[in-house]
Amino acid sequence: LLPQDFQGPYDWHLDARGANVVSAWAMFAGDPRFQQALPWQDLRIGHIDTGYTEHAALGWQGGASGTVKPADGHDYWDRPQRALPWDDPRDEWLVGFPGHGTRISGAIAGFAVGLDPRPFYGVAPGVTVVPFRVTDSVIVDHVKAEIGRAIRHAVDAGCHVVNISLGALFGSRHLSSALDHAYEHGVIVVCAAGQYWGEVIYPGRYNRCITMGGVGPGLK
Repeated sequence: LLPQDFQGPYDWHLDARGANVVSAWAMFAGDPRFQQALPWQDLRIGHIDTGYTEHAALGWQGGASGTVKPADGHDYWDRPQRALPWDDPRDEWLVGFPGHGTRISGAIAGFAVGLDPRPFYGVAPGVTVVPFRVTDSVIVDHVKAEIGRAIRHAVDAGCHVVNISLGALFGSRHLSSALDHAYEHGVIVVCAAGQYWGEVIYPGRYNRCITMGGVGPGLK
């Protein structure tokens, strides 16, 4: 798994019609430093969402993944009586947005070749994802304290980037102080803008994170 192994055809959002990451991969592939290792091999992404599932596009095989590290994450959503440890951040596929965490993890780190009609790639295929389960929904006004705790946990667990593809309509001290904690420790927090709403949502509305909106084909 190296940049020179990433072969098309590519989905529109990866090439010049979208985020243009294919050109970045080509740049890395031509750099002697990255002939034997991924440029992002040492990076850890704290992913705050609905949790993880064992999806093949995220390197899962035989109950283990080289990409997703659940043991380094945490379940801040609930603690039901079950065979799994209570803090396993596995997605329980609850009514609301089941699988959202897996879908966003795939967009970040996915890698699956040999698919028809094209292989599947995330933006940084194979980068380490540390999942934190905090919610059953992408609207998260009911779990702002949990998100704040997850941000702090991700920072303390050595994550370099935190992804929050979720949003609240109202801010809170839990969110703002956690962003301060990340910022002061040099951790980049990337948040959703929430383009379904008329205004930027929280925590993306705070100024100590990078806030991203999405586009469709044709950059609309």
